[in-house]
Amino acid sequence: MPPMVSGPGGGRNGGSGGSGNGSGGTGNIQLTGAALDTPNCAAMVTNGEVPVSAFGGIVELKVQLQPAGCSPILGSSGNWVLLAAGPQQSDVYRFSVAPNVSNVPRTAVVVIGDKKILIQQAQNGGSRFAATPGHVSLSVNGEKAPAPRFISIYSDDKSLSYNVSTTQPWLQVTPAAKAGAAGTSRFQIAIDPARLRPGRNDGSVRVTATGQATAPLFIPVVVEVPRIR
Repeated sequence: MPPMVSGPGGGRNGGSGGSGNGSGGTGNIQLTGAALDTPNCAAMVTNGEVPVSAFGGIVELKVQLQPAGCSPILGSSGNWVLLAAGPQQSDVYRFSVAPNVSNVPRTAVVVIGDKKILIQQAQNGGSRFAATPGHVSLSVNGEKAPAPRFISIYSDDKSLSYNVSTTQPWLQVTPAAKAGAAGTSRFQIAIDPARLRPGRNDGSVRVTATGQATAPLFIPVVVEVPRIR
């Protein structure tokens, strides 16, 4: 199967992630896997290049491992492409791509086993704000809600204000009690466990700039719930 980019966006492009880190290049590959002693774990992919919008998001790479069940080496060549938090499946590996806030496109390499996949991210097309973190992963044990998380939205234009909403009823977002630095707005993300279903729950926080014609920014939120509580 071909690689996919999850989240909103045109074509195969993803939703928004965390803060950008300049244009960058492929750089040195930083290995994140623990399977350095299993060089014979090979990965089969059908596409060696994945386009991503300037807004970033979660890139899901579908692979077939040989031999099945082996533990591949995992890595990326830039700190704007990182292995996504949360559990990984044996046939799908998820990487978080930060927004590109520069006006220059950039390229990175993702390594899975013996394969290298090129991540090509478009330059910023006029978006005047970004957010960090680029995605939020939570888990729920029992009926107790996880501790709230916080996102920060920032811009060089300190006059901007934001409209922030969620895509799921179990996800709430409110302005944080403690304000951020000048040009930065902080919001609190909270989860209602009673509205979650067992397994993986996917939602997102949607951000737009008040009175601006820029595209919305989406921050993926994933909550894992044990199937047996």
